[in-house]
Amino acid sequence: LIGPITCPVARRMVPRPVAADPLAPEEAEALLRGEDVAGLAPSDRVLVRHVLELGKLRAGALRIPLARVLRIPAAEPLGLARRRLEREGAVYAAVVDARGEVMGALDLTLPLRGACAADAMIRVPVLPEVAPAANGLGPLRDSGAPFLLLVDEYGQGSGIVPRVCGASSPIAT
Repeated sequence: LIGPITCPVARRMVPRPVAADPLAPEEAEALLRGEDVAGLAPSDRVLVRHVLELGKLRAGALRIPLARVLRIPAAEPLGLARRRLEREGAVYAAVVDARGEVMGALDLTLPLRGACAADAMIRVPVLPEVAPAANGLGPLRDSGAPFLLLVDEYGQGSGIVPRVCGASSPIAT
């Protein structure tokens, strides 16, 4: 009996979530200018700028499924992990725990120190796969990580969005 009375009152008192505003053209251009994206064709740069301005492209649309991502067990000795990456021709890989959950990334472009992959990994930003892709650009840039980890509605890893699409693919063959 109380539910039908309190629901309309609660709806009026609690503000509705507001979607993030798309970037203004000059903000999108400044963001792209701040990113060092070698080999990005002018036409691709325009496309990316337009997507940033729209703010509607969902991160999940850019997802590489985790099943296709090169994964290194966290306990794997660092030397062995490095050789695996080099053998696969990859610059980075996902570091996973015993359950297969992504913990971070191993990135050969950074100095690697430690005894095992978990010691040398860097944390990766996490983004819901239904979030606008533009929401991940700042955290990805600020973290220095090679990819964003996408999670589904249950918080489980569902895939990655690499920093630079087409660069030394981390995709397992």
